[in-house]
Amino acid sequence: MHQTVAATVVPNEFAKALGADAGSAALEVIRRYLDSHGRLFEISESIHPAGRYVVTSVLKRVANPGTADGRAPRPSSKTRSRS
Repeated sequence: MHQTVAATVVPNEFAKALGADAGSAALEVIRRYLDSHGRLFEISESIHPAGRYVVTSVLKRVANPGTADGRAPRPSSKTRSRS
C-alpha cells in the first residue's frame, strides 16, 4: 500500500456529510493498493476534517544479524593486491 497524506480543504459536496464547514482545513489521504507483482488493484481517497485524523509512526531499530552486538560491522583496514 502506498499512502499520500496532504493538506486540503473540505469540499463543498462533502461538508454536510462530514459535519464540517466547506472550505475548512482537512487532510486528504490517498491509498494505492498493489498486489505482490506491484500491480494497482484499488485506490481509496478519504477527506478528514481538521482534528479528526492522527498519524503515529514507530520506528524500531533492529539489530544487525551479522554482528554479535547488533552494531554495523567495521570496515576492514586490510588491503588486497590484484594479481
